Amino acid sequence: MDRILARMPDGRAGLRISDDRELGFMLGEGGPVGAVAKTLLGAGVQPVRVVLFDKNDAAGWVLGWHQDRTITVRQRIDVSGFGPWTVKQGIVHVEPPFSGNR
Repeated sequence: MDRILARMPDGRAGLRISDDRELGFMLGEGGPVGAVAKTLLGAGVQPVRVVLFDKNDAAGWVLGWHQDRTITVRQRIDVSGFGPWTVKQGIVHVEPPFSGNR
């Protein structure tokens, strides 16, 4: 993990990460994070987003509590119940339908 973090830009408060093969392996089905997700949540789950938060004094973080409910997708395909759509740092995000409090 140290090797992955060393490649990331320093001093950015929030960085969305995509297309990093080594990180993709760690999060994927055969990697350690993917394996933990499967063990805790079941066989049909996988991580869908990685956000690096560099919360240090120089980053100037002032953010109240909030719930991130969006997932990342490869492309926009309109499906009933999914939305609104956004693009952040060039990555397509959508909020999936939710039932109840999670």
